[in-house]
Amino acid sequence: MDLAASDAAVIGKGINCPLSPVEYGAPDGMPNDTGLVFWWYVNADRTIWAAAANMEAGDNKVPWIRPKGSELQVSARRLDASSAPGVATVACCYGGLFQASALSFPSEGCWEISATAGSSKLTFVTLVRRALSGAGDVASLHPSPGEISPATVTAKRLPDFGDPMESARRDMEERLLARRPAEIRQLERSRALWLENGIKSYRYTVSSSSDAWGIRTVPMVVTVRNEIVISAEYAHPPLRADANEGWLSRPSEIVMDVQPYDTIPKLFEIVERVLTEPLTVVTVQYDAQYGYPTSISTDQWDVSDDSGSVYVGGFQVLE
Repeated sequence: MDLAASDAAVIGKGINCPLSPVEYGAPDGMPNDTGLVFWWYVNADRTIWAAAANMEAGDNKVPWIRPKGSELQVSARRLDASSAPGVATVACCYGGLFQASALSFPSEGCWEISATAGSSKLTFVTLVRRALSGAGDVASLHPSPGEISPATVTAKRLPDFGDPMESARRDMEERLLARRPAEIRQLERSRALWLENGIKSYRYTVSSSSDAWGIRTVPMVVTVRNEIVISAEYAHPPLRADANEGWLSRPSEIVMDVQPYDTIPKLFEIVERVLTEPLTVVTVQYDAQYGYPTSISTDQWDVSDDSGSVYVGGFQVLE
């Protein structure tokens, strides 16, 4: 079914939305078994790719390809009517080409998305439709080839029914804020225990996972001597670390940017930072003997499927 014809039949005539072209398949240089066969918006030099061809009002999971390890920044503005801007949440610490994100839109309509990563830029126009199938559904990234719009599409603005989640959001924020004092006290007790042990040289294994994307990172073995990072090495040899510029190491693993996690004090800083985020559910486990975090799990309540964890194991005190 043609998307433009379907939308016109259902919601009638209205705005003219000059949609940007899309292309179907895996990004350049990546095999089809990566699970990244989507409809993509692609910039002229093919350095930024966005799987954002079929989004709905509310939260949407959007995969990106951008220059390796660069910081992705995304903004969104509605073109056909006045609206609050869209909100982009870019997940932390993806060191390869792949970048996970969530894009949240306050309303359906014609939206312009702008992204930068290093010196690369991508701007495209897309139609955000009224939420029908549930925001954030990964299946929405796989429309059939016949469901991609032509250069223009006819639509009209639907009534604004308000935000039925607002009261639930406020209630969750109050509950999480009530937990924070105890969580901060536990953080400070554990950090004090770490400092009391006076450990300057140590080794541990760190890895992370994203529940939203069903992926994990290759575990990294970090060695610190006299509070200086000496090395960070793979815990096991990556099977495909050199393929596609380090995109995949195993079919279910990506290469980790270990720098944010390469000392125990940095792990404490991560816990401290996420505890300042009012709508983030934070679960931290600490080592009973030394006090360092053994796992840090976060789940941003107001973003669909935006949960992830950092794991620390194999800790050794070095002479």
